[in-house]
Amino acid sequence: MDGLIDVLNISKTQIKKKYSTPKELKRKIYKRQEYFIDANIINFGEIYPEFGGWPRPSIIQEDQTFIALSKPPKIHCHPLSYDEKDNLLSFLYQEKNDASLCVNTGYYDRGLIYRIDYETSGLVLYAKSDELYHKYRENFKELVIEKQYFAIVDGEYSSSTEKLEHYLDYTGSRNGRAKVLPKGESSAFLAQASVEVIEYNQAQNCSLLLLTLKQGHRHQLRVQLSATGHAILGDPLYGTRAESRMFLHCYKYTLIVEEKKQEYSDSNLGLFTDFFNFNG
Repeated sequence: MDGLIDVLNISKTQIKKKYSTPKELKRKIYKRQEYFIDANIINFGEIYPEFGGWPRPSIIQEDQTFIALSKPPKIHCHPLSYDEKDNLLSFLYQEKNDASLCVNTGYYDRGLIYRIDYETSGLVLYAKSDELYHKYRENFKELVIEKQYFAIVDGEYSSSTEKLEHYLDYTGSRNGRAKVLPKGESSAFLAQASVEVIEYNQAQNCSLLLLTLKQGHRHQLRVQLSATGHAILGDPLYGTRAESRMFLHCYKYTLIVEEKKQEYSDSNLGLFTDFFNFNG
């Protein structure tokens, strides 16, 4: 094991994750014999150079600050090991070569200034330098003015509810699920979003919403909409209505770029058009 640590510059913990028994790590090494070493160990921290998922992401826009990416549902923003191919960064490597990934190289998320859920589609922004990455990650609340999401929810959403306001906390394995708590609970934090009802589809009994928020918390919109009785269609954690995907889409980010407001948006709504006409 010590030899692998020295040669590959990898931690003991990472090596142990890839070898199932201590015996494998203690066996003797002899000259002129071949030994198999897992590619995830040899390439630890590297991004697989070809995208292997479906649907395929796309580059929406690129400027001096960001690469704006359109993430389809059911692919990851970044991998957790070398052999994971269904992620935005493998797509970026394939499209623009590894020079684009020379940001925040000690971590698998590289230059992504935020992430969206595996089931969620939409806009993801990638910083083009370490300086920009740290600037936006460290000052995210000040530099990100507004975020907007489209969602299709179950039922006819009441137009009288213009604002979502709940107190949330996380529970379950690795805090993987959000829950709504009463106001005043010591662990609770406030989550707010505004709601605009765009259209109601009577035949399918579902509503199209445009949701706007300043700060965002993990699973915030998913658990808040579920708490109103109008869960997002296809949400595997908080919904009740099964669909081919979860109908939550990160549509627009408004940021401060060089002291001016700059908007990035993703209109690739895919299966949303099965329920609503976005050209009308």
